[in-house]
Amino acid sequence: MGFRIEGPVGYSSIAAWGRGRDRPDGPPLEEPSPRSAGGGSASNRWVGAALASCCAAAFALRALPAWGNVFQPDGVVFQGVDSWFHMRTAEHLAHNFPRRMSFDPYALIPGGQAVTTGPLLDYLIAFPAWLLGLGKPEPELVDTIGALAPAALGALFPLPVYWIGARLFGRTAGLLAAALIAILPGVFLSYSVLGLTDHHVTESLCYLLSLGCLLEASGADEPSRRARWTAGFGGALGLVLLNRPGAFFVVALFACWGALQTGADVSRGERSRWGRILLPGFALAALAFWPVRRLQWGDLALLTLAASVALVAVAEALSRLARRTARPAAAWWLGSAAAGAGLLALVRLAAPEQWAFVIRYGSGLFEEGSIQTVGELLPLFQLNGKFTWMAGFVQFTLGGVAAAFALAWLTGRTLREPEPARLLFVTASCVVLAFALAQNRNSVYLAPHVAILVGWVGSSLLGRVRGTARGFALAGLALAFYAPNLSYGIAGAELQRGPNEEWREALRRLRQATPEPFGDPEAYFAIFPHPADGEAYRHPPSAYGVLNWWDQGYWMEKMARRIPVSNGTQAGVRAVSRFYTETDPAVAAELLEELRARYVLVDSQLPLVRLEQFGAQNARFLGMMVWGERELKDYARVYFRPLPDGGRQPLLVYYPAYYQSMLARLFLFGGRAVDGDSAPTVISYREQQGQGGATFRTVVSQRRFDSYQAAVEYVSRRPDQPLEIVGLDPTRSCVPLEALSDYRSVYDSPSGAIRLFEYVAPTVAGAEPTH
Repeated sequence: MGFRIEGPVGYSSIAAWGRGRDRPDGPPLEEPSPRSAGGGSASNRWVGAALASCCAAAFALRALPAWGNVFQPDGVVFQGVDSWFHMRTAEHLAHNFPRRMSFDPYALIPGGQAVTTGPLLDYLIAFPAWLLGLGKPEPELVDTIGALAPAALGALFPLPVYWIGARLFGRTAGLLAAALIAILPGVFLSYSVLGLTDHHVTESLCYLLSLGCLLEASGADEPSRRARWTAGFGGALGLVLLNRPGAFFVVALFACWGALQTGADVSRGERSRWGRILLPGFALAALAFWPVRRLQWGDLALLTLAASVALVAVAEALSRLARRTARPAAAWWLGSAAAGAGLLALVRLAAPEQWAFVIRYGSGLFEEGSIQTVGELLPLFQLNGKFTWMAGFVQFTLGGVAAAFALAWLTGRTLREPEPARLLFVTASCVVLAFALAQNRNSVYLAPHVAILVGWVGSSLLGRVRGTARGFALAGLALAFYAPNLSYGIAGAELQRGPNEEWREALRRLRQATPEPFGDPEAYFAIFPHPADGEAYRHPPSAYGVLNWWDQGYWMEKMARRIPVSNGTQAGVRAVSRFYTETDPAVAAELLEELRARYVLVDSQLPLVRLEQFGAQNARFLGMMVWGERELKDYARVYFRPLPDGGRQPLLVYYPAYYQSMLARLFLFGGRAVDGDSAPTVISYREQQGQGGATFRTVVSQRRFDSYQAAVEYVSRRPDQPLEIVGLDPTRSCVPLEALSDYRSVYDSPSGAIRLFEYVAPTVAGAEPTH
């Protein structure tokens, strides 16, 4: 046997690999020393102390650098976007414990929004707050627990990572992996840093628990022990879905392993026994998830559970039938291919909407479009719209490179000898790698696998040396895999990802200067019934919205307790984008009235004011082009000026439509009239073709005019020449603008970076204009 798991504590590796013909043609795994194999109490205490140190270091890295960013004199400042949503739902749950809201009219206008995320994280925050607050927790207590939650959860990762690493590759590998996961930077760290209260770190932790329980169950010979670990596997898998129903791919991952391992057993003439673990585990997960099955992705989660049960059951049945044939392996694989195709056809017929959604969602992952405007949904190796290895390197540094080679070698070994535990780990690693490549947020799943693989590589290297050389080898591992991660990790944890003081003050002023949308401030904590299927929620006549860019919506709901027009789900962002980029004030007014928006919020990150933003993924104005189905070339373009040395200098120019947009008129000019006589420029250009067939414009000449009308007349007299009227300064319009008399300035932040306007047309919902 080339790969073996020994002992209930899982600290062995493969002693047989060091001897004779059983040694594989690749890097050896750690051979346990007599001390480690003995598992004495002194050794266990040393391992316990090491793990406690890893957990403490993990918490310190996540909490200490970010402490000043999160705990501010004016309250807890959560990091990122989605954390504000989770804290809104957790705060509401703590106020109404144990009843969690299923519908939130404060989330969006018009129509409100169902609360479709899994409840696990909310209860992990609200329950201790409810206990400590003796049934009436103050919002400050809920916020404090919520801010500490991601760092505390992140600090637990060394434990399951050690458990799985030691179970597979020995104690040394497990300890090295635990130390690495404690300081691994990138997306994994950012989702577990203090104040970034999102559900991704919880789902990764629950996934690791389910993977570890399944590993234990797969190696258990005693029925009672196997039953205990099977129950743990089903319970942990249920927690994965309770935390995020969209993680249903984890169910499919385990089902695929069960089918593959069954085929491997048939090929070796062995009896398959994996249905005894997977089928009860799936049933327990479905039972745990059933009460919240109506959440977003819930139908897909249940469909995946049902399909996984069918897949494993069919694989088991085919294994029994195949053993009766002359060629069992060929019979099983052919039968499984036919059964798999039939199962997919059945799913497509039984659930056409879910099938179409999965195909549409999967095909859109790598396409240009609105999904590419959300940072966490970008591919792992994409940065600023371009492929680059550096985007992945900063996630895992050299550990990612070592893990890639280790996984490749381990996959090859597994294809030759598909031992159950190894095949499970390889299958899981390959699946989570694929999902991380598609969307970088799935790196929260990949990071523990990287740590375990690096731990295995490190233990293998240490196993080759003895004495003083072992100390040098350990120092080399620290310099290669740990020191860079620690440096990147501290820098990442120190980042300020939340609203700055100016934003927080603006949102406080929004709450103070505007009327209560429901008349009573206590409505913020009220339970609103979920509208019946097919019915839309109707806000009361007093309710109104604040038009905003989508990533400010959750801030607004939590801090200002006002209703945004768009939020972190990107709901409403199409209409918002069309308003900001609309050049006709009458059409813009119709949009506001349709949206029931009474206030308009604009800020300095929305306009296109720098050349560096042109083409950058995080430029809001470019996002408006995608969401609002506009053409960027109608608003701005990059031209090139020829240089004496033969090079080209980029020049960002602005067309009249840019200055005429509601965004520019409100933020740049405060809604005031502009004569447009200070900046019109006429550019003469020629179009050229560059490398790859791309067309670009080169400036031939440019001429400045004293008035827009003079520039128009100049261009109109030369219809045969390629001429454009442009502005070179985003803050000085090249075209006259009338005053926006229907908008009244309510608030300007001290630096002018944030501006709030009230739309005073009488047809908009709400009372008379505020004063």
